[in-house]
Amino acid sequence: MSQKELQRVAVISASVKGEVACVRAAELLCLSVRQIKRLRKRMREDGEAALAHASRGRPSPRRLPARMRDRILHLARTRYVGFNDHRLCEKLGEIEGISLGRETLRRLLRQKPFPNPAPTKTLQLRRCQGSALRITSREHRDLPRRQQASSCGLTTR
Repeated sequence: MSQKELQRVAVISASVKGEVACVRAAELLCLSVRQIKRLRKRMREDGEAALAHASRGRPSPRRLPARMRDRILHLARTRYVGFNDHRLCEKLGEIEGISLGRETLRRLLRQKPFPNPAPTKTLQLRRCQGSALRITSREHRDLPRRQQASSCGLTTR
């Protein structure tokens, strides 16, 4: 149970025992007296578990069907490979007729990540004749003042 639900159980059980009046319990939980009476009745009948949220453990009614999720993941891995989330969401709406939010798509793609492709080779830089140099002539503040008097440039390759 969450901290809020545990507090609710403690206050309602104290109210059932008669240690706390319904009005005081209503003030403590920021509920009406009628709601406190309803919760007291539920606790007497079903115990502490009755005060937990009734939707706990159930899937959301707004959840995408499993078949639709599988289709979206298949399209993202085959037909639309390399598309970013925003572009993929647009193409699914335009071409496939699948309308869903970009954040929903992002969450779906992050739940089941793609297999890692073969590692790419890193570019090896070589010195060769005629390679360009970039020379800047701005002042560098990290040098002592006496060296800044003479123009100092940074050369990068």
